[in-house]
Amino acid sequence: MKVTKLEEGGSMDLDAGQPVGIGDGIMDIIKEQKESEKDRAAKDAKFIEIIDSGFSLFSWGWTQPLKRTRSEVDKNGNISTKVEYFRLKIKSMGMSEVMEEWQNRMPSPPAMLKTYKKDSDVARQLGYKHDVVIWESNEADPAFQRERNRFNSELGKALLLHSLAYDIVDENNRLVLKGSSLSEPNEIIDSQSALKVIFNRWGLTSEHFAVITADVRELTAAKEGEELGE
Repeated sequence: MKVTKLEEGGSMDLDAGQPVGIGDGIMDIIKEQKESEKDRAAKDAKFIEIIDSGFSLFSWGWTQPLKRTRSEVDKNGNISTKVEYFRLKIKSMGMSEVMEEWQNRMPSPPAMLKTYKKDSDVARQLGYKHDVVIWESNEADPAFQRERNRFNSELGKALLLHSLAYDIVDENNRLVLKGSSLSEPNEIIDSQSALKVIFNRWGLTSEHFAVITADVRELTAAKEGEELGE
């Protein structure tokens, strides 16, 4: 398998041509891969050409390099696998409001009253010398776990739609997400159609999804820190 760049440049051949021993050989490969990743990230970095009134280093940025693997067939019918790296532009405009809104929708686990005797570990930990009655949450409840998983999935999709700094059109060339402005929050026109484009036409996977969400949260935290003067 060959690892290549999305832009022009060198490639790293990972074909198993010679036996690799345990020890220094493996460490050399790991070191070479890390250096190659740094090279890609450096060459992928974008120059800031325009600074206007809406510009802020904390208001937008790029995801870390995302990986995609695809197969190609040459004119002789030979199949080769390529690994390419790309970045997506993201922004934090309006993200705090989105996260606050979804925080209020977060499901709560069921709770029940439970009594602990005065000589129990719970009573001692709470500092009580008599029987204690407390509300105890049951996060193992199957219904709650299903609801939490559904909530996390929908929250992730909302973060994605509000953070991608692109205008998205569907197969009928209809604008379904307006997000190219770096100084305004995204306008979600048709969330289902936008997600269909992102996952089906763009080909984003759950792995990309997790990385993008983490980058968005980090960018938003940096934006909130800037606003608080931290």
